[in-house]
Amino acid sequence: MFKKARCLLLPTKEKAPIILGITNKLFSNDSESRFRRIQNATFHHLYIISADEEIIKSNLKIGDYIHTINIPIEQVKEIIKDYSTQRGYEWLIITNNGNQYKPIEIRGKVIASTDKLALEPYMGHYEGIDCTNYLPQPSQSFIEKYITEYNKGSVIENVLVEYEFDWSLEEDTINFPNLKVNPKDNTISIKKVKDSWSREELSEETTSFMKRWHGVLNQEGIQTLARFIQEL
Repeated sequence: MFKKARCLLLPTKEKAPIILGITNKLFSNDSESRFRRIQNATFHHLYIISADEEIIKSNLKIGDYIHTINIPIEQVKEIIKDYSTQRGYEWLIITNNGNQYKPIEIRGKVIASTDKLALEPYMGHYEGIDCTNYLPQPSQSFIEKYITEYNKGSVIENVLVEYEFDWSLEEDTINFPNLKVNPKDNTISIKKVKDSWSREELSEETTSFMKRWHGVLNQEGIQTLARFIQEL
């Protein structure tokens, strides 16, 4: 399954894989010489932000990175309940910068980035090998696509990111969809937001839905979906 996310390009003082030149054109930072050749160039990181309220309210955890109304990217240090509110309680998210936010003040959770953001627990190095887990990254092909579209004036703002369910969990366990990550290179699958579908695509998606939820749908629901596929 795919969920909507958005792209956020932010400047950084540290070395990064994307360069913004004085002409407002992006370049891939594939060499130091390229950075030196581009006048007044600045480094930038690309962040993929999930604005899914389900993730923010129910599945946010310590160590996650968030896009806030204050400092663009912060890491969650603590999550507490504030019982002083009139509605009984509200979640308060405290970040590594000491800032406090209510869920409504969080613009989204960072699910991938070209920035090398370490995830808890921090493992450090062992015998010269970096054992730390890092936030997933957009693929190099998507980074290049983003740069190309940006330079054409059609900046990619919204994308679809692939998630998957963990079907090994016990039946009564709440099964939140997990970000699908390629273990070979720690990248995620991103595709363009679609605004139209072919008959074949609708049939394929509906059939896939039926197979996935066959044990949950009642017989009437299965028959309704089957008729829908036949009538496409």
